[in-house]
Amino acid sequence: MRETQAINPRPDAEISKNAKDTLDRRKKVTNITILYGTDRRRILDNNGNIQEYDNIPAAPGLVRYDVGYTVVSIPPNHEAGKIETKSIWKLQFREDTLKHVVQRKITLLTDQDFNRMLGNSKSGEDAFIFVHGYNNSFKDAALRTAQLAFDIHLPITPIMFSWSSNAKPAAYANDEDRVQLAVPAFIDFLKRVAKNGHFNRLHLIAHSMGNRLISLAMLQIENDKTDLKIDQVIMAAPDIYASLFQLNLAQALTKKASHVTIYTAKNDLALMLSKSFHNDLRLGEIGKPPPMLEFRNIDIIDAVNQKLDFLGHDRFARSPVIIEDMDNIFKYRMNAQQRNIHMEMIGNYHYYSFP
Repeated sequence: MRETQAINPRPDAEISKNAKDTLDRRKKVTNITILYGTDRRRILDNNGNIQEYDNIPAAPGLVRYDVGYTVVSIPPNHEAGKIETKSIWKLQFREDTLKHVVQRKITLLTDQDFNRMLGNSKSGEDAFIFVHGYNNSFKDAALRTAQLAFDIHLPITPIMFSWSSNAKPAAYANDEDRVQLAVPAFIDFLKRVAKNGHFNRLHLIAHSMGNRLISLAMLQIENDKTDLKIDQVIMAAPDIYASLFQLNLAQALTKKASHVTIYTAKNDLALMLSKSFHNDLRLGEIGKPPPMLEFRNIDIIDAVNQKLDFLGHDRFARSPVIIEDMDNIFKYRMNAQQRNIHMEMIGNYHYYSFP
């Protein structure tokens, strides 16, 4: 849901008409409306209106969660793969919609109003639900969802589910508990979106620990007959025990989705730390030579060469190559071989990688 908002430049008689037109184009921000569900505890202002969500679950383990929408603006000079935010190093102390990705407002809705908003979605349009990983706040999730929606150049409705991550690097173990507590709420939210939205197809994009949420949810409803309309699933840097995924999670996912794409990398420092913490290979670490894991309707793509930041954990949203690949996955519904992703045969294993 995009809306372009023009910010008119100051009139200047000395500026030519063409220069004015150019300036006008550069002064446009794009507002993106994101539907959301969250099991976080709400923070209200003095008038009882929603102000923000904190990092504590409102009703741990229960099927109780808030729904609504949030609006995030994208600046006119946005670069694909970036979330432009204020920087003290650039002496930027306030958010500026002309320079930064800004969360403009949060609107809490009743269940009925949210279902009605889903029902007003464009018939035949696709939607994606983004599920963030560890060390993310509600705002972090909103900014990332908006960036993905903007950079994936498709008419697609952005939705997010924000589980109650502590949003603190040191709270990793606690986040492992929090993500499991959110499973019942996420299942209910997913069914609600599928039932009330007039979407042609529904896609899931999960990052890091968020992949545990979608995988555990699919496992719990593996034999549920609800039509969830899930087409493509993107698992970016999944922080999941690889052998556990092989044991039962992969089968549950492919029962509910048409196809699954997993982006992995051995040089993901966050997953390397997770492996050290658990002493087990993480699914998002699989590289070359890979463990011989072959799954039906699942492509594992090595993105080791797409590291664009120190940790290399956010490459799925930072790399123009991966963003374009996600765009093609949603648009053409083709597997890695059909998209001409570089492939080598290692034994009987199809090893895909980005150059």
